[in-house]
Amino acid sequence: QIPSGPIKSVMYERGNGDLTDGQINYLKKLASQIEKGKEPVDGRSEEEGAPTPAERILRFLEENDISHIALYDEPESELLSIRKPREKRKAPVKVVTRLPTGEFRSETVDVDSFLDSNSTLKEVESLHAYRERERSRLMVNGNGRQRLLLSVAWVTDSQRQMFARFPEVVGGDVTMQTNREARPLWNLAGKTASNQTFTALNAFLPSQSRWSFDWIYRFALPRLLPVEALARIQIFLTDGDDKEYEPFVQLLHNLYPQARHGLCMFHRIERGLLRKKIYESRLDDEGKKTLKALKQWMWSWSRDVESDAEFAASYHLFLHWLSLPHIVRALTP
Repeated sequence: QIPSGPIKSVMYERGNGDLTDGQINYLKKLASQIEKGKEPVDGRSEEEGAPTPAERILRFLEENDISHIALYDEPESELLSIRKPREKRKAPVKVVTRLPTGEFRSETVDVDSFLDSNSTLKEVESLHAYRERERSRLMVNGNGRQRLLLSVAWVTDSQRQMFARFPEVVGGDVTMQTNREARPLWNLAGKTASNQTFTALNAFLPSQSRWSFDWIYRFALPRLLPVEALARIQIFLTDGDDKEYEPFVQLLHNLYPQARHGLCMFHRIERGLLRKKIYESRLDDEGKKTLKALKQWMWSWSRDVESDAEFAASYHLFLHWLSLPHIVRALTP
């Protein structure tokens, strides 16, 4: 079979538009059915074309009776940002130029800057085509109107039941590189009485903007999960991104009256050490042992400490230990 790439190029050169991968696969499927003497069956005619990825996920949720809520906007919405990934930055290269005088001049240039300053019209057009192609994958057609799918959140019956039983401790975080549309996948996870984790809700977001998370906390959660269970949340954990947790904090009194917001210990410890420029790879053996002890001590505050008084005593001893000269030397590369 012919790969989709050459087919798309031929169709584009012949003026048939820039087809998506889904539309190409749909045409290939039709051709295969016709070649075998079968009637094309797919629920759509050739004129309508193949369903977009956005339409496929919505159809899957509807056909499997999965509760979901979707956010749409007009096709030219500015709320969705599509950026073409840049190639990995290459090291500077040395360019030798022969001058009219016959002399040679050597200079070091940055590859990306050189390419940006020498972009051709074809490259600009291909970037525009890329943006339009990616945007077309998120289009939804219905009732004679074309809309752009910005966000969709969903929850199964079993997830809703688990959340209703154990809503006290939950956490939300974004996972990247889970889908071809490069959408952030937001997950809400909880913990049972036996310390087992479960997924309570999933959502595809258009970006990690503040308004995206506000939509999750203000509209998606109250409509997909029991309101009585949401009111029983006691601890809600997130990472250190204020765009993610501040919309939740602003809704505490209205929608989550018993909840207290907390930051993920992994981000507080691991990412905090990176911000302080403490890298394990730069330490000697003694430094690595000291760093391991430091992490274990900090982790104990979330696992072993049971009262504010215990934390205050542990934290006081920790600061004293951290100020000892041999500890400072061990953690200094």
